[in-house]
Amino acid sequence: MEKQEVKISIIVPFHNGQAFMARFLATFKAQTYQNFELIMVDDGSTDASVQILEAERGSLKLKLFRIGNHGVSHGRNVGLQQASGDIIGFCDIDDLVHPRLLKIVQQVHQASHQVTVVHAQVIKANEVGAFLNKDNEHVIVKDWDRATLFTQMNFNDREIFGSVWNKFFSASVLKGYIFNEDLTLYEDANFIYQVVASQANLVIKEVPLALYGYYYNENSVTISENPDWLYTAAGELRYAQAIQDILRQQESNLTTKQVKQLQAKLFRLALYPLYRRNYPSKVAFIQLKKLCRRYFGTYLVWYQEDAFQKFKKSLQFLLVMLRRK
Repeated sequence: MEKQEVKISIIVPFHNGQAFMARFLATFKAQTYQNFELIMVDDGSTDASVQILEAERGSLKLKLFRIGNHGVSHGRNVGLQQASGDIIGFCDIDDLVHPRLLKIVQQVHQASHQVTVVHAQVIKANEVGAFLNKDNEHVIVKDWDRATLFTQMNFNDREIFGSVWNKFFSASVLKGYIFNEDLTLYEDANFIYQVVASQANLVIKEVPLALYGYYYNENSVTISENPDWLYTAAGELRYAQAIQDILRQQESNLTTKQVKQLQAKLFRLALYPLYRRNYPSKVAFIQLKKLCRRYFGTYLVWYQEDAFQKFKKSLQFLLVMLRRK
């Protein structure tokens, strides 16, 4: 297959994305590699998002699917069913992509069973222009194994993240896999673990260039602090739900170190709402404390932070253990 023949599918679920739609589409019109399709999945929008998309049908290769309001994981699963590309990636409607993103992915993604990871960068409103105009001509490619990918996902939340939007997969790699639609937090990392942990023959490439712009949205930050978003109706931390699902499904495919990394991550995710007193009920409070007690020692041994950060979290842990609801 000639490189130019490689087709890239980008799956984009969205809900009420009117404020970002024009900018999002413009970043794909500006791509220096044009053999791609946008799989746009409307998750029950009530604004003008769809009308903006319809007006762009002639200028971009896009497919639009309208579904009810079923959530981002369902939208991505619909996209996976409809994607026809050799390489599959994901994008969020409020984010940005560098003009050379798809060209570089197409150049680097040479194997038939590959995952390509590009760096992401948090972008604020006043940084959009600088990101889009950044010189990304000099491409360096590094080989990773699965252990490196998992470690980077857990510990590098400035460049790699645990999300799917800066990771590109050969279509064959994703065959038979879907997002868990019962999860609403950490569902991206859950999906990546399910895909990667069970396939030993993957080629994994890192491109250490910031080609994906994660747009800093203060409204999204506020939503992420909402107890209704963080907890199930039974008071279970949704992060715990997702990580424990990984351990149930993939523990036999993970090394002891990889299991400990996930447990240490869970301690960190449970400690934060405890320390902030962000829990909706006594049941949730008790469950958070149990998670912190169980995994505190694992965190101290396995989590890759400097001594000061570990000391700080140790003090926070002691404070919340003394706290009563």
